[in-house]
Order: sequence, then C-alpha cells, then structure tokens
Amino acid sequence: AYRVKASELSVGGSLRVEELEAEEVSVGGEMLVEDALAVGEVSVGGLLRCDQIEAKEVSVGGEIEARNGVCADYIELGRGGRARGPLVAPGGEVLLREGARAEDIYAGFLEAEEECRMRNAYVKRAVLWDDCVVLGDLLYTDQVKLGEGVRILGDYRKVEKLPTPPTCHQQPRYTTS
Repeated sequence: AYRVKASELSVGGSLRVEELEAEEVSVGGEMLVEDALAVGEVSVGGLLRCDQIEAKEVSVGGEIEARNGVCADYIELGRGGRARGPLVAPGGEVLLREGARAEDIYAGFLEAEEECRMRNAYVKRAVLWDDCVVLGDLLYTDQVKLGEGVRILGDYRKVEKLPTPPTCHQQPRYTTS
C-alpha cells in the first residue's frame, strides 16, 4: 500500500492505500485506506473503509467502516447503506437515505429518510421520516420533527447541551490552504 497526496483523484474500480490526502476523491467501487483519510470531498459508490475520515463532504452509496469515525461538514449515506463508527458533523449535516443504518450521530442537522435505523442521535435539529427507529437516545437542543411510526427506544428530550462528540484525529488534518 502507498501514501498518496493529490489534488484530484478518480478511480473507476477499487482503491487501496495506506494513507490518502487529497482535495477531491471519487471511487466507483471500494476504497480501503489502512490509516487516515484527509480530503476535501470524497464520493464512494461501494465500501469506504479506514481508521478515520476527516473531510468537508463525504458521500457513500454503500457502506462506511470507520472505527474512529467520520468527521465532516456534510455526510451522506446512500439508500440502504450502513455506517460503522460515529458520524460527526456537529456544525453540519448528516443525511441518511431511505433504509440506511448508522451507529452514533452528532450533527447540527440530521435528516433520516424512511425506515432508517440509528443507535443514538445527538443533534441541534432533526427530521426523522416515517418508520425510523432510534435504538438508544435522541437528544436535541432546538427542534425535532417525527414522521409516522417513528420509534425511539431510549431517552428522547430537549437538552441545554449535547454530549461532546468523539475527537477527530489530529494527523493528517485536511486544510483548504
């Protein structure tokens, strides 16, 4: 595996690297990064696996496996997609497409389309469409709108302060300069 630095990287199939730092990455298949991924924008059609992702925007159609989490301003998980590891966008947005599954979510705004499942959500604002399930807690500071058949199995309440999200990895750190 290799350490890769690039401004723009586009791969039709699969990409396997040790570490990747880039402004824009697009991978049609699967992307396996052994260590950390630091990018401006990343779009993966299939599987994205790495230790930690730090980015401005992350869009994955299939599955995200990031043991130490995804830290981004915008995170989108595709229809029926799965995320392992926390999704962290405290000042930004997390979008779960229909039927997506996630673990812990920290977001300024969370939108979960129909039949999504998540372990916990700690948000300023959220919209959960019909038949979503929160297996644990849904804590919020501003406003939540719930569709029909939404189930929250843990604590559901407005709070003054949200729990502190996991700290993002310090190296490498994506910068726009």
